[in-house]
Amino acid sequence: VIGVTVVAVILLWWWTYSPVRRYRRSVKSEIYPDIFRYFGPDFTYQVEGQLSARSLQPSGILPGFDDETREDYVSGTYNSVGIELTEARLTEKQGSGDNRRNVEVFRGMFIRFHMNKSFAGHTVVVQDVGRVGNWLSSRFSGLERVALEDPVFEKRFEVRSSDQIEARYLLTPSFMERLLELGTLFGSRKLRCAFYDDRLLFLIESSQNRFEGGTILEPETFADEIRAILSEMPALFGIVDVLKLDEQTRL
Repeated sequence: VIGVTVVAVILLWWWTYSPVRRYRRSVKSEIYPDIFRYFGPDFTYQVEGQLSARSLQPSGILPGFDDETREDYVSGTYNSVGIELTEARLTEKQGSGDNRRNVEVFRGMFIRFHMNKSFAGHTVVVQDVGRVGNWLSSRFSGLERVALEDPVFEKRFEVRSSDQIEARYLLTPSFMERLLELGTLFGSRKLRCAFYDDRLLFLIESSQNRFEGGTILEPETFADEIRAILSEMPALFGIVDVLKLDEQTRL
């Protein structure tokens, strides 16, 4: 009897929630492309995430993981700089035997800039969260610690680089302010970024599940979503402007 009841509850939940899933998917596939096209004709939105975590591993700032899931992929160009972002969740198998389980090691946004010049070195910036110094030391033995100009940022971020001169050129107070702005807009206090090859990657940890739309029980105006997007995208464009990522010249 209990088994039948459980099955009935599951079927009822599926039947009730199915219209909500269809509604939300339709919102994503029909509404969000139009919203993002406001920023340029080549800006596109896809429900399925396209920016693989494994392709980002050369950045060196991803945690160890075994599995990844992605959704809500946005891409486009601003001043000839390619911009991609996607929501992602990374898990790692931990423990052994009966205690082996999948543990979430990252949830948030991947944001990658692809530019017209390559960086001379490899520079990583991690917001100070506990044992971040030890994490960086073990991971980047070939990178040297970089002292920031502003003592306020020095206390909040740990920076390592293979090129001290380039790192100081990049990590100006203006850039660090933009970095904090991104964290505020995306509701995150744990930020990582890496300059490597011809790419700049941000990992922004956040528990928010974006691009989900509202409930089918209330009229949907998309006002909150549009407001968030209209504040977040210009912040990304500001990163391009403050670093002059659109310039063809090499740093």
